[in-house]
Amino acid sequence: MNRVRNILLCVAALSAGCADGKPLGGPLFAPSGGGDDDAYTILLYMSARIGHIDEVKSMKLAVEKNTGWKDLTVVHQEGSSALYRGSYRTIEDAQADLRATKEFVSAEGVRPFLGAILMPTPGKEVGPREWNLENAEGVYTVMVAVFYDMPERNYVGRKRFAADYCKQLRQAGYDAYFFHGPARSAVTIGTFPAEAVGETREGEQTVPVIRDERVRTILRDFPRLAVNGAGERVRTLDPRTGKYEYVDQTTYVIRIPRKGADGFPTNDRSGHP
Repeated sequence: MNRVRNILLCVAALSAGCADGKPLGGPLFAPSGGGDDDAYTILLYMSARIGHIDEVKSMKLAVEKNTGWKDLTVVHQEGSSALYRGSYRTIEDAQADLRATKEFVSAEGVRPFLGAILMPTPGKEVGPREWNLENAEGVYTVMVAVFYDMPERNYVGRKRFAADYCKQLRQAGYDAYFFHGPARSAVTIGTFPAEAVGETREGEQTVPVIRDERVRTILRDFPRLAVNGAGERVRTLDPRTGKYEYVDQTTYVIRIPRKGADGFPTNDRSGHP
């Protein structure tokens, strides 16, 4: 079996995961709206195995030879490489190529790109720099929204959605910021100094003590945490009854993450006064 056929058969296993390559989900779709030039692309394959640079470079040559596609791109990042097809301004613009990509049948009679997905162009800056929470002054802010991609529900573009919501809040007069973590994007409001929020212990948890009325105002204006544009109920243990119940997830105070932060800003408690 030659190398080209090996590569194409490896790609065919995308939806189940191929060796050390990362498995991919189904088709993606998101609410329509304005987009930047080349805002989206089609992900064909991603690998984080040792030797991923040479692997994906070879895959690009093999795919070009067997499909005739001339719009393939390889992107190398620290620890992984990926193969993409095309560039599109909007999600709607990509639908025809996405369908054709998924329906392509190789000489072996398999559909090697059945797991192809549409995603934002990698490395593209999303949102103005001055709205990025990592660049904000202060110690605390209030988390009001979270966005993440959900392939199983045809929902993608969490960075764009967070930046767009940040823009809406600013147009409404709120000092809003976005934060793009490895898998989720957050939207927060306000920046506050260390003395605006204290901390105390309740059992095994550290909880905030609100000292600034501006923080209280934001928490009152935005009582529910927006998750992908809607509210979310979470299962939690009521310490008074000892029973689990579903409650609305609330907004909360977080420390402002600094540049290069690996984690996503979270807090176990709402921070309500």
